[in-house]
Amino acid sequence: MLDQDDDSALLRRQKQFLQQVEFELRRINRRIIHEHIPELNRDRFVALAGFVAEIRSRYLRAALALSAFRPGSAEAEDALAALERERRSFEECVAAFAALERAIEQGYVDIQR
Repeated sequence: MLDQDDDSALLRRQKQFLQQVEFELRRINRRIIHEHIPELNRDRFVALAGFVAEIRSRYLRAALALSAFRPGSAEAEDALAALERERRSFEECVAAFAALERAIEQGYVDIQR
């Protein structure tokens, strides 16, 4: 019985510790992000979403362009290189957008009207 009580006390302390750390992380992130992004509003957020959509369309267009070439041809190799560049851009933009969404969800950023 004593072991269960010890385990329960340990779990409560660990949970409390994690809650305190989460509170501090939120405070630190809010301060630092607000220093660099003093105003984030719906228009800026939606504009970023539009930018990501444009990059997505470029990536997909580059993928579909491959169908015009014979695999292994010089043209196909050039198209593949272009596709890789577009993929990197797309993945970077998606990651940035997801990071902003997460920051909003975590309360690190306030969305102003």
